[in-house]
Amino acid sequence: MFDYHSQQMALPASTQKIVTALAGLLQLGRDYQFVTHFETEGKIIDHRLKGDLVVSFTDDPTLSHQQIRNMVAELKQLGIEQVDGDLIIDISAFAGQDKAPGWVWNDMTQCLVLHQAQLLAIKIIDNNCFSATIDSGQTPGDIAHVHTASFYPINMFSQVITLGKGSTDVRYCALDVIPGELNRYS
Repeated sequence: MFDYHSQQMALPASTQKIVTALAGLLQLGRDYQFVTHFETEGKIIDHRLKGDLVVSFTDDPTLSHQQIRNMVAELKQLGIEQVDGDLIIDISAFAGQDKAPGWVWNDMTQCLVLHQAQLLAIKIIDNNCFSATIDSGQTPGDIAHVHTASFYPINMFSQVITLGKGSTDVRYCALDVIPGELNRYS
């Protein structure tokens, strides 16, 4: 038998995603829908929920910010405009490890795993991706400005320098996003 790096841990290849998707389809069925539960023992008095609001997510891989906004709108339709209690995110269904042994640290950045995900059972929102725009500075030498939507709980710091038109330093610019603590990226 031939053996090549059989003891080396590595991320599964793209073909493994097909097996995973098929297993999900066979196990859950074609019509499976993820459900988010809101529970409370409190009472609604004058548009205020007097008590805790418990939210249980089910790890929906397609969950988006818009769907969360829709959930909040549904609470408002029920007459809840304020919660006089705690917002409790129930993570009991997801107490296991969320990273497989052998994952390369550099592969655990944007669009793969949110570093704060263990705090939330909403492990995937908007496919764990965030978008940003980069605006060049007004004059050569200025730092470019990075902008993200305000609902992303991240801070971006730019080290990109604006070059002048026709500059001999102009060349392809490969952007690298370096994750830091507390959802800070540079």
